[in-house]
Amino acid sequence: MIIISVVKGEQSGQRFECDEEVITLGRGPSNRITVEDPVVSWQHGQITLHDGQYIYRDLNSTNGSLIARGSRRWKLDRVVPEMTLEPGDKIMLGSTVLEASIAAPSVLRMFTTKALRPQRPGLPTAEVAEIEGIYNSLRSDRETLLAIYEMERRIHLELDPERIRDRVLEAVLTAFPNASSVSLATVEPGSLQITGVTSRAASGQEAGPVSHVVAKQALEELRAVCFEEVGPEPSGGAPRCGMCAPLWTGSEICGVLQVFSSAKPSCFSEPHLNLFTLFANRAAIALANADLNDERQRTSHFRELTDYLANELRCAATGLVEWLRPLEEGQFGELHDLQFEAVHTARLGAQMVSTMVTSMTDLAQLRDPDWVVQLEPVRLDKAAEVPLRLAREIASSQGISEPIYRPDPNVSLVMASPGLLQRVILNLLLFGMAWGEASVPVVLTSSLENGAGLLSVEWSGDQIPEKDREGVFDPETQARLWKNLGHRSVGIGLSFCKLATAKMGGNIWVDALGSKNALKLALFLSVMN
Repeated sequence: MIIISVVKGEQSGQRFECDEEVITLGRGPSNRITVEDPVVSWQHGQITLHDGQYIYRDLNSTNGSLIARGSRRWKLDRVVPEMTLEPGDKIMLGSTVLEASIAAPSVLRMFTTKALRPQRPGLPTAEVAEIEGIYNSLRSDRETLLAIYEMERRIHLELDPERIRDRVLEAVLTAFPNASSVSLATVEPGSLQITGVTSRAASGQEAGPVSHVVAKQALEELRAVCFEEVGPEPSGGAPRCGMCAPLWTGSEICGVLQVFSSAKPSCFSEPHLNLFTLFANRAAIALANADLNDERQRTSHFRELTDYLANELRCAATGLVEWLRPLEEGQFGELHDLQFEAVHTARLGAQMVSTMVTSMTDLAQLRDPDWVVQLEPVRLDKAAEVPLRLAREIASSQGISEPIYRPDPNVSLVMASPGLLQRVILNLLLFGMAWGEASVPVVLTSSLENGAGLLSVEWSGDQIPEKDREGVFDPETQARLWKNLGHRSVGIGLSFCKLATAKMGGNIWVDALGSKNALKLALFLSVMN
């Protein structure tokens, strides 16, 4: 245990009781000790526990750190970054001064080696996976069953996580008369790092600090434990007896629940631990439900906003296209070359925006596993007609070779959704145009392979690295490729193609041809006999 007290600065008087093995200090909110000082770096330094000793290390901070011991001072920076702390040492970070109070080495060693005495009779453990068996064993006792009911009544109709945590703490203090305080600590998703603690003390008692060592064991082993702290309390009182159980729903860990008692050693028995383990499980379920409800509401609001903005943008883009088309066709008078080019480019841009917005709004629907696409016989020549016209107009406006189409007369009808197939073809053509050489046309071909219709888009140009060919349908991979290789982005077009093709029962991939710089995007679809 180490206690860090702020003796000078804006936070003067604050006290941090820490039993973690790694303690970070800095201006950032993710640090264990947040120092509100503009001169302090975001993550300024850290204190680590090694062989029973606490060591302070400066983390390449902008202004360095000072350690004061009596009249002596040591500057810690990139040259000499760390030193061992002793009781009473002052850590000077900018205008803030922290004082370290450290427990005696012998006591500290026992505590940091997990002196929980789990092997001692009377200090049981409970497997969290046995939660149903625990519940069945508790049902025979009427008072225990009432305590469980009261706990569940308090939390399962509540959807606010803060109120759930408060009600869990109240229920624990009510169910365990020997408890002096209870704490609920949450962990960072995907890790066992504690990020927040909510505590409550019984009447006339003080809430003690969370035991991070016990919490770490409970989380790593997924085990609820009774424990005794062998080391003295910071106040010099008697050792604490306690219980700790992970907040675990069976699919993920969200924290730990700890209860403490200073009444007497071994005041918690196996029945107490069983009930406490069940409480932790019910609390984890309630918190998970609250998170799901919160996510559902956020998703619902986000979808409504997205749909509104997308429809407004699509309507505006479509309206602009329809207004520019007669202007481009000369219905309001002949345009000069420069005027025609400007109007033509604007119309194509508006048309691309409308197509992109349509693809964006469809992505969510395509990801829905319950949404079924209605398939019908589609002529490939007919499906390719509009995408080819649009792609040729874009190529002409950009001064690159127009794409060409080489159909196979043996492939006439395929089973597809006409609208989806047209947009897939257009996106594939645009992808080939973005990657291909400007002087070499992109080629769209149809063929019959193994009884299925194969649509291919081929171009000559830069090679997509083999390791990225499967991931090229992922927006993050696309963004990285565009940035590294300097190509024009095609937005979410390939992501749309992948999902749309799957909905039509086909497959799509990127493959290399015989030539080093030739690639093929292929699309398989069922053929009508």
